[in-house]
Amino acid sequence: MNYVFIIFFLFVSVEGYGAIISKGSFLYKVFDHSHNEVGYYNFTVLKDQTKGVWNITSEMTIETTLMGMTVKIMDNNSFIFDGEKFLNFKIINERKLPFLPNKRISVEGIRESKSWKVERIVNGNLTSKTFAESEFLEVRNLISRIVRPEAVLSPGDEVESVSLDPLELEIIKVKTKGISMGNIRFQGKEEPIYRMTQTVDGDSITVDKFKFGLIYSTVTSHGYSKLITASCAEVGWP
Repeated sequence: MNYVFIIFFLFVSVEGYGAIISKGSFLYKVFDHSHNEVGYYNFTVLKDQTKGVWNITSEMTIETTLMGMTVKIMDNNSFIFDGEKFLNFKIINERKLPFLPNKRISVEGIRESKSWKVERIVNGNLTSKTFAESEFLEVRNLISRIVRPEAVLSPGDEVESVSLDPLELEIIKVKTKGISMGNIRFQGKEEPIYRMTQTVDGDSITVDKFKFGLIYSTVTSHGYSKLITASCAEVGWP
């Protein structure tokens, strides 16, 4: 049961940037389809005004049972974004799943002049790989935390993007399509919401986003996540 997919992602293209929020803190809770709470996810955004880059960090914990056995996933990561491209990223992912050995994955990527050097350590075993700068524009699991209006698609709009899956060191294609629009009430304010679907390797994910690009909820075949509290003065949230 892959709860990782519940949390992450709007994988739209990062070409053509708009106003990225400069500071924010966001907390999500994760539920199974029986509406049992199984974990949380949060991330923070802080722009370094001197260097003109965004420092973004997040953490996630999922813990539940499957057939009486423990399922636990923990994920911590950080990255720096300069408004046009990723400069580096670090990921630590730990998994305890039924019938499988425990796994700890750490990944570190550094952008060099025309390429990326990415090192992955799985339970102590190192793999190093170099990617040309042109091979991908996004890093999967991280792109959704760059909160900007371009991350929203109106009904009927479609985007196909190319991302790096850092846990597998693979390049993948992601298709995103705008489906519908509506409204929700969040933290005392009525907000427009945009619904999109994403297809990754045949898996379909439904994502609801605010007009400025922040995920409100994500639904997969395994469960769903929902924004609980948010702090971002730029959009009027205390």
